[in-house]
Amino acid sequence: MPEAAAIPKQPVTDELITQEVLARVGTNPTAFSGADNPSAAWRLMLSDTPGAYPLYRDLEEKDGQISSALETRKEGVLRRERKLVAVSSSAADERRAGFAREVLAAIPNFENILYELLDAAGYGFTAAEILWEQDGSTVFIRDIKARPQELFAFGAPGLPQTGPLQFSSVARSPMLDGRSLPQHKFLVYSFHPRHGNRRGRPL
Repeated sequence: MPEAAAIPKQPVTDELITQEVLARVGTNPTAFSGADNPSAAWRLMLSDTPGAYPLYRDLEEKDGQISSALETRKEGVLRRERKLVAVSSSAADERRAGFAREVLAAIPNFENILYELLDAAGYGFTAAEILWEQDGSTVFIRDIKARPQELFAFGAPGLPQTGPLQFSSVARSPMLDGRSLPQHKFLVYSFHPRHGNRRGRPL
C-alpha cells in the first residue's frame, strides 16, 4: 500500500527581518573609511565571517572595475530566456504550472529580486525572505525581499558553515541570534560553494 503523502505545514507568514533588525545592521558602504591598515581588512575578508560583507559592499560601490564586472555578469544572466514548464503533460501538472506562473507574475519587482540574488557572485551567497500569503486553502507569495548577508550563518562562529540557514550574532537580538529558520522561508543562493561551505566563494 503506498505511503500517504505528508500534509504540508502552514507557512510562516510573518516578516522575520523587520525594519528594526535592518536598522541594527546598517548597509551603508563605509567599511574602509578611516582604515589605516589594509592588511587588517584583508584578514577579515579571508576569515569567512559576517564582518567581511560590509567590505565587499564597499568594494562594489567604490571600485569601478569590480562593479562593472559584476554588472556584466548579472545582466548576462538576466537577458537569457526564462520559462516555467509543467513536469508532465497531464492536466493536473499543467494547472500547477499555470498557477506557479501566475504567482511569479504577481510578485512585485520580480526582475529586481533576481538581480539582487545574483549578488552571490560578489558576496559568496545571497538570501531573500519569502513573504507568504494564505487565502483559505491557497498559499501564494506576496513578496520576496533580499536581505543583508551579515544577518545569516550556516553554523556556529568558528565552525564550518555547512549547516542549515540560521540567524547570526550580527542580528544582535536574543530573539534572533542562533535561531534556526523555518523551512521554505528563505531563498539561498550559494556561489561556487567549496567543501560544503554554504557561504560560497566571494570576491
